Amino acid sequence: MIYDELEHGCEINFSRDVGVSEKKIKSWVLPKSKLEVFAPIRPHRGPDYASADVIEMVYKRSPHLKGIRGPGYNKKRRK
Repeated sequence: MIYDELEHGCEINFSRDVGVSEKKIKSWVLPKSKLEVFAPIRPHRGPDYASADVIEMVYKRSPHLKGIRGPGYNKKRRK
């Protein structure tokens, strides 16, 4: 069950482990280089079915993502 609204900072999972060794805890923590969230953003190679309106909203909120589009994106399509 998720009791809160899904938004930044919302707790969606909780568990408590008592008496865990430091070695075991370290095995749970991945180095930053292994986390997909830090992987470089690459354009996809298939058709682009993204909604132009949604993509425009993404670009307004995250301008650094502009230009990271898949092949076939027509920049002249939207103004």
